[in-house]
Amino acid sequence: MSESSTPAKPDYRRLSLESPRYAGFVIKVATYKRVPLPATGTDAGFHDLAAYILLPRSCLTTEDPASAQPPPSPLKLIAKFHGGGLVSGAALFPPWFPVWLMQYATEHRAAIVAPNYRLMPESSGPDAMQDVMDFWKWVADDGPGGLTAFVAREFPAAPAIDLARTISAGESAGGLFSVASGLELGSYPTASSTHAPVSATGSAFAGLRAVIATYPGLDIDAATPPPAAAPLPPAVLAAHLRDRPDGLVVSEAFPPARLPITLSLVQQGLYGAYYRGRDGDSEDPRLWPLTHMRAPRATVPPYQLLVHGLDDPNVPSDVSRRYVDAARELWGPDAADLVLQPGGHNFDPEMPLDTPWIRAALAKVTKAWES
Repeated sequence: MSESSTPAKPDYRRLSLESPRYAGFVIKVATYKRVPLPATGTDAGFHDLAAYILLPRSCLTTEDPASAQPPPSPLKLIAKFHGGGLVSGAALFPPWFPVWLMQYATEHRAAIVAPNYRLMPESSGPDAMQDVMDFWKWVADDGPGGLTAFVAREFPAAPAIDLARTISAGESAGGLFSVASGLELGSYPTASSTHAPVSATGSAFAGLRAVIATYPGLDIDAATPPPAAAPLPPAVLAAHLRDRPDGLVVSEAFPPARLPITLSLVQQGLYGAYYRGRDGDSEDPRLWPLTHMRAPRATVPPYQLLVHGLDDPNVPSDVSRRYVDAARELWGPDAADLVLQPGGHNFDPEMPLDTPWIRAALAKVTKAWES
């Protein structure tokens, strides 16, 4: 008999990479940021934050490099942020990676880069937002440690990436990060920032062409937790916080893992404290787009498309309506659109690109991306 009868935990990252959902893509994993961990003895370690690069197989060239054929046109880029309430989720969690977005990337010859970020309660909302902004610095870095150099090394049969044709997308909490990215980075080609500059000198990256945000969590005070059969005992969260190693960083959690933690944070009124920042953190205004959008900025954001389910029980569609109304007030009637559809939270991942309302909704995104 074996010493332990506890079954091995599934390797969800490997299972995601091997998912049939991604059969049309070649996927590589890069580290875009290393988070220092507390020293243990004489050693100080790091937690590596992963970014997954998905290249459509149809975009990989089979031409002989010495051929007289002209080089293929560069690839566009989609930065895709995952949801999960900042407590759960993973960049490659298949059920949350929309079919229509992958088909959109393939149709328009675009690579997708999908980062993980630090999760609560081991980290805080400001930690996660800083990770997203550091991710953009990595995208913009035109040196050997940046995205374009990684693609050149790891995808030798792929065309270069044209960072001047970058859009962002995300669902739920990822929609928050997509919107925040548009506000922070600005619209191509006049990107600027009220915080530290993001674009590296000489990089082809200079802002976003468009933003897509599906059922984005733009106001945590309006959000409601997933339904639970009964309130969870406080001991659930207390045990989780007590048993975690000092300095633990979590940046990838495959649902339904950690759902009890999310529910406990909300039910005990602690979610907002971790979202705003723990002791020693400064609250990040970028976590509050409905307020931060009115801050002075040197350039208007790119075109923003928000999509929301009318029956969303977690993030009311009125939050997206308020944001789009304010965006049009600030930047004009063509600054943003809101598409409302029947359905709840996370209603769209299985829908194909040729779904009529999706095709129609993406028309302005495509125009901004291709122009």
